[in-house]
Amino acid sequence: MFNTSIFTLNKISHGCVEIIAEENVFAYAVINPNNSVTVKFPGSDSKSRGCITHETFGSNVDALDEIARVWDLIIAAERAAFRDLCARKAMLPVISMTEAAR
Repeated sequence: MFNTSIFTLNKISHGCVEIIAEENVFAYAVINPNNSVTVKFPGSDSKSRGCITHETFGSNVDALDEIARVWDLIIAAERAAFRDLCARKAMLPVISMTEAAR
């Protein structure tokens, strides 16, 4: 579910809103002429003019919920990767400075 304590919305044109998370643009919501909403994510693909089109939704609520879902997936993956890294580091042998000098 879209959480306003995580995201900020900035209207950048009549038909486009940028969604900010952690002080960076995370996504764009583009309102189409038929009132559907296309979710786009910033990217570097020259064919997409700097944005990756994700999906079009029938309402702005559905679009914002999808943006929140993608955010949650990314955060969960980052946390899992961090836990795995910490677990691997915990299994490394500890070498004291005196042992290293020998």
